[in-house]
Amino acid sequence: MSDTRRQLVVTPDEERPMSDTCREVVVTNIRMPFWSMVIFMVKFSIASIPALMILSILYLVGVSIVGLVAGSMGWF
Repeated sequence: MSDTRRQLVVTPDEERPMSDTCREVVVTNIRMPFWSMVIFMVKFSIASIPALMILSILYLVGVSIVGLVAGSMGWF
């Protein structure tokens, strides 16, 4: 089985300014050692803890406000 690869050929588009051009990029492979990936995933998990805490606090505040409004209107 032969390894065939396509090369990206980019030609300048002189009809449109550079800010208006849109190019599609497809990532087909990421070469990363196993332990580097494990360390990255552990760091990502640890970094997500404060974000989950903030989202939980926002949810609690939102539910409390809805409960106060509904309670003051006699819905509960």
